[in-house]
Amino acid sequence: LEISSRRLDLAKVLRQEGTRGGDHSHRTRNVLVVAEVALALMLVAGTGLMIKSFDRLIAVDPGFEPGALTFGVALPRSSYGEPEQVANFYRNLLADLRTRPGVEAVGTVPVLPLDGVWWNGDFTIEGMKPFPEGEEPKVQHLEVSAGYFEAMGIPLVEGRTFTDADGADAPPVTVVNETFVQRFLDGREPLGLQVKFALPNQEAPWVTIVGVSRDVRQTSLAQEVLPEAYIPLLQDPQSANSVVLRTSGDPKALVSQAREAVSALDPTLPIFDIRTTDELVTGSIARQRFVLRLLLAFALVALFLATLGIYGVTAYTVARRTREIGLRMALGAASQRVAGWVLWRTLRLIAIGVALGVVGAVAAGRLLSNQLYGVQALDPAVIALVSLLLALVGALAALLPAWRASRIDPLDALRST
Repeated sequence: LEISSRRLDLAKVLRQEGTRGGDHSHRTRNVLVVAEVALALMLVAGTGLMIKSFDRLIAVDPGFEPGALTFGVALPRSSYGEPEQVANFYRNLLADLRTRPGVEAVGTVPVLPLDGVWWNGDFTIEGMKPFPEGEEPKVQHLEVSAGYFEAMGIPLVEGRTFTDADGADAPPVTVVNETFVQRFLDGREPLGLQVKFALPNQEAPWVTIVGVSRDVRQTSLAQEVLPEAYIPLLQDPQSANSVVLRTSGDPKALVSQAREAVSALDPTLPIFDIRTTDELVTGSIARQRFVLRLLLAFALVALFLATLGIYGVTAYTVARRTREIGLRMALGAASQRVAGWVLWRTLRLIAIGVALGVVGAVAAGRLLSNQLYGVQALDPAVIALVSLLLALVGALAALLPAWRASRIDPLDALRST
């Protein structure tokens, strides 16, 4: 009877020690740890999705080669009101620039790749059935000069590009991209095919396809390539253009020569928007890079706070239950078992936080879906990896307090108040 009563008294003491310090405050701390773990998982998972998306985005081929200088020129209508005046200016400018040292190729385009589309319009292909009314496809138009494809480093798939002979008095010609051929020609030979940039019932000149170019990302790296038709600048002069200079050396070394060439034709004209084709690519992904850096900063802060919270709650639990731990060790509990007991209590909180965080990560992924490229909003691999990371970080944060618990001296613990 005496032994049984002692066992009952010890069990009662353990229960009393386990509830010292206030259940309410302890539960509040546990809830905070769970919330911190869940939030950290959401942010780290979102960052993981953005990193994966960004890695795939920068691997996208823009369709042109780096290593060229670009700058803008805009001709005022007051001085260049006639198309022939515009055509003569750019014809003379390109002729001058081609003779400059270090220039391998030069050309013009109204809107540079990755800067957006110029304009979309209707078209009709000779011999093809018309599309249903309201479902007519559109084609992007770009008026480019002779030498543009070479200066931009856009490969030609077949046929030819434009020359200075493709002027206003020459037969109208066009170069289309691969997407145009694949989407509309159904295996027909494109070279020599006639198209007009109007609906079938509208009057417009027929234009001959003389070449097929490689696809180029015009709007952004993340946007799909649309059907395109390039028109010779001399057949449809545009007053505002970007000039592209291809060189084997440093593209920025050609800036002074570009200014000299423009000034020699018209001293009142400035050049502007000076960039390299490399900067076109980096600028097109600036928004994604900013979002990634922002998420990464938040994720690191959240991960730090979760680690700190797990450590703090575990250390507080050990300090609050020092007498209970001492009693358990006095009754024969091994130090490894005590450490495991402490770790198990912490890992339960982490598991709850991870479970809630996974649900939140799925919702966060959907919110980020418009920022992602080539990645699903729900990526099991990313979520599993981040969950494992949070569990590992949490376990490491709880390891030191658990080790301290296993080193508690039972006599010192029992003497503490």
